[in-house]
Amino acid sequence: MKRSGLLLILAVLAATAGAASARQIEHASPDFKLVIPDTFADFGDALPARVFYAFKRPLENEQSIVISIEDLGGRIGPERLSAKDLRAAGVDPTGINLEYWPLQRMHVNVIIAHHPLGDMDVMTLGAQLPLTARGIQVTVAAPQAYEAEARSLLEGILGSFDGELIAGQLPDGQYFTMRRMPTGERIVTLAWSITGIVGWVALLSYAVLRLALISRADRLLRMRKHWLAIAGLGIFLGGVGRAIASITFHKADVVTAIINVAIGLLVINAHLRLARRVKAEAVAAPAPEDAEPLPVEAGTSSGDV
Repeated sequence: MKRSGLLLILAVLAATAGAASARQIEHASPDFKLVIPDTFADFGDALPARVFYAFKRPLENEQSIVISIEDLGGRIGPERLSAKDLRAAGVDPTGINLEYWPLQRMHVNVIIAHHPLGDMDVMTLGAQLPLTARGIQVTVAAPQAYEAEARSLLEGILGSFDGELIAGQLPDGQYFTMRRMPTGERIVTLAWSITGIVGWVALLSYAVLRLALISRADRLLRMRKHWLAIAGLGIFLGGVGRAIASITFHKADVVTAIINVAIGLLVINAHLRLARRVKAEAVAAPAPEDAEPLPVEAGTSSGDV
């Protein structure tokens, strides 16, 4: 193969790898992570005071698509915005569309505005993210003709977001938060949740069955023994899994985990006591050949029975 041909192949491979890769933004204060497509270059050092990052991708006719991430300067809530809210903030809502996009298990406000710039119509899509420390806005600005691409671009950036969000407000005025769980934490949480739920369902079902068949409870000792084993192991393992998740991922859930472990051990102890009772009654039960013969009525012979 000629050297020029080899260089051409290497150039194509390098371009393909660059298009498939992306850069991850990790910001400390406020704490969040985002992924920006690698086709975008840094905008430069001359950024406004509240703009953390800005990136651009050139288009034809000296146009560009610009991505910016800026500090909103304070905490914002997740409530859906309206034109009335814009007017209250001193913003004319004319030409502005307000949309509510899903993010993780909640929604965030996306403000869409159109700005004439010379002979070109520019649109901006600004997603406001209510981080627990203070809000940020992720904005994509592009010519109106690139609206579909701009929307897709913003959706991809929001899909990569990792951080703790204010999910809503409690009656006492306090906010509650939500964050995306890493894959490992999701797997561990799912595992202990399933085992714990199985254990508690088994224990509650056992209690209902025990009360419903209380007059015949002694005839169901073997079934009750197995039922308690499932309940005890499920609750115990669920509590252990919850404790591991709490310690590993620094979640304040250790007390609940200890309570579940303790209840699981109590149920397992009840199962062991019941198992010993079943075994003792099985040993004490007379063998069939040791049973007393049936009484024979007067006037009948043993051969007539």
